Amino acid sequence: MGKKLFEYIEPGETRRLFTNIEQEVENEECEGKPKKTQEETPYTEAPGIVVQDHAATNGFSCEKRTLRDSGLPSMEQIVDVYAALQKGIAHSNYKDRDNSYMPMTCGYTGATNTEGKRSCGDAEEFVFHNGKLIGIVNGKEVLMGNFRIQIFSEIERRREICDETNEIIQVESERFLKLGIFTERNQYLGEIRQEDLYKFQWILRLSDNRAYYEDGAAVKSMLKKYLHKLILSEEFSKFVEFASTGWKEADGAFYYVTSDGVVGHPEIQVKSCDGFSFFNRKVQKMDPDKAIRDYLDMWRVMPQKPGNVTVMRNYTLMSSMTTIFSKAGYSPKFILAVIGKTNSKKTSCAKAICKLFNRKPDMGVDINFNSTDAAIYDIMERHSDASVLVDDFVPPENAAEAKILQNKLEIIERAYGDRSPRKRCVTFAKNKDAKQFCPVKGCAVITGETFGGRKSSQSRAIQVHFEEGDVDEDVLAYYQQHLEVLPTVAEGFILFVEKNIKELSLKNKN
Repeated sequence: MGKKLFEYIEPGETRRLFTNIEQEVENEECEGKPKKTQEETPYTEAPGIVVQDHAATNGFSCEKRTLRDSGLPSMEQIVDVYAALQKGIAHSNYKDRDNSYMPMTCGYTGATNTEGKRSCGDAEEFVFHNGKLIGIVNGKEVLMGNFRIQIFSEIERRREICDETNEIIQVESERFLKLGIFTERNQYLGEIRQEDLYKFQWILRLSDNRAYYEDGAAVKSMLKKYLHKLILSEEFSKFVEFASTGWKEADGAFYYVTSDGVVGHPEIQVKSCDGFSFFNRKVQKMDPDKAIRDYLDMWRVMPQKPGNVTVMRNYTLMSSMTTIFSKAGYSPKFILAVIGKTNSKKTSCAKAICKLFNRKPDMGVDINFNSTDAAIYDIMERHSDASVLVDDFVPPENAAEAKILQNKLEIIERAYGDRSPRKRCVTFAKNKDAKQFCPVKGCAVITGETFGGRKSSQSRAIQVHFEEGDVDEDVLAYYQQHLEVLPTVAEGFILFVEKNIKELSLKNKN
């Protein structure tokens, strides 16, 4: 399983349509068509662009004409439009004064004859002109609709499935396409399952019925060919997106994945689902040496109880290695409970010291005890190799509330304290035979005014206690203002682990 995680994924490179603009292009010979002389075509054109003379040959021609003869926009205009397309900007508002058009697929793509010459009769081409998508095949034009399609990226979404022992036994995979629908005046961006590509209803849905395609089997056949050409061109990016963050194994090595990609390997086209990044626009990576010094000085947040900060800090880095510890046979089977009265700054300290992802000045916790069980399960599954911050375990007001709180606490304790995965409902799953368990690959930090419950709850938690006055608020404010300290250190730590994991594993065995 690990060997196939990354090996086929390479950055998608979009091939340019217009290269070597100054190069002179020779006219092609087709059956029954004499080759034109240089005197008859004094102007050269961009390689790959075929301009058809529809009036002369019933809508189809094998001859090339010059840009000046065709009435096409200037080369500078064409390159500008194409550059805009590469950035995902629609050129549907582009108005050509000469009623010109740009072929969507340039050149001949049909079969070749025995002499190696392309056969005009099998040629296929798709043109978006004056707000109409036209298919040209066997010398005939077919009006297909009022739109064109551009594929921006192909995403393979993967979800890890484990057995009852929390070992990953299967990876579910499904492919999606991010694309744009462009009409003459508007653009519509969306995402579809790749398996739905040839069902066409998504064209109406994504465009709010502004885009349409003509009726008939012939049109649908042409639409399939049109979309198939876009897929085969591979002029779009490709990447893998995991449902969870953390360590993923490939070719005997381990890589740490966030929603920004693979830590330390921007060339690998793999990331996790959105919303789990170390850095963002407001929190940028800082100087590593300065970050380490600040990180080691975190104990100043609680000068009277520096051990509390040390435990919280070490638990955070340990959580980033949950998968590694588990593979070595030492799964962390405990949670961290940060206990203190209101205004003791327990939650503020937990966010500053323990929260790895999505750090920002007004950041909240990941989940709280008012959340539904389903929400708790969901956040646990996606937070691999990181700490989930669960807030607000308060004394219950009555027996009913106490039961609800205790049930939610047990969900968290069993997941992280026993490493017991949650069994998924397979009623509507595609693979009915799969053992549908969601893996637990991270750790949990709980904040609350108390930490009661059964003795089993107490045995599964390390507790650190806060009292009013324990926290130096000026020092805490420094770390709240410099949220880049923790992720900068965490990223360096992760890269160190990746580089030395084989040596660390050998030492562990010895």
